[in-house]
Amino acid sequence: MDPREKKFLHYQEFMLSIHDLEHKLNKKLKGKTQDTIFSVGEKYCEDLLVLVIDEFQVLDIADAMILKRLFESFWLHNLIIVMTSNRPPEDLYLNGLQRFLFMPFIDMLKEKCEVIKMSSIDYRLLHTMGQDSFYYPSGSKEANDGVEKMWNQLTNSSKGEYKMVDVAQGRFIACEKQ
Repeated sequence: MDPREKKFLHYQEFMLSIHDLEHKLNKKLKGKTQDTIFSVGEKYCEDLLVLVIDEFQVLDIADAMILKRLFESFWLHNLIIVMTSNRPPEDLYLNGLQRFLFMPFIDMLKEKCEVIKMSSIDYRLLHTMGQDSFYYPSGSKEANDGVEKMWNQLTNSSKGEYKMVDVAQGRFIACEKQ
């Protein structure tokens, strides 16, 4: 398979790309009425056969309201979708605002997708087991010492140089230079 025919994205990166594409399409249409989300899905499928979305977890009402129409477009265009998630479909957007409007998407996921439950050890958490996960009161010497100790364990006491990286829409994060 040609590498351009597949994408592997974290859920947040995926949604940012969808919203960016939607914004560009709306600008191009200049207010004309059209099923924008379906068109976004159509455009997204161009030259794409497989889409892998890692850590699928819906938390935002704006995302929740467009996913059904977006995935309808994906499936109509025969896009193969693989998703990983820490929760089953019925727990997506749990307790979310106007969740009843999201339920048809959950039903559609259950109908169109094979859900495979995989339970195993989360090795990312092993090194922190038995340790405090929060420190209180914030700013106290004990809290600062605890956070410093955990930081040193997680980063192997790295004191590297950092640079600012533009992640999206003018937002930056500090990343250690490698």
